[in-house]
Amino acid sequence: MADLEGYSPRGAIHIIINNQLGFTTMPRDSRSTYHCTDIGKIVDAPIFHVNGDEPDLVEMVFKIAL
Repeated sequence: MADLEGYSPRGAIHIIINNQLGFTTMPRDSRSTYHCTDIGKIVDAPIFHVNGDEPDLVEMVFKIAL
């Protein structure tokens, strides 16, 4: 969709919280990539993987993203 006319993901911040799909589903049924954010590599989007148990790091990444 990133290449469709009239559609632009620029400026959007997508947040994935507590993505447990890979832990509760058989790997063959979950998705075609290792991380759910791998699709962002298609459009060269910056992706940060942060442990939600580290609130200081989450805050730092949000500041970088903004």
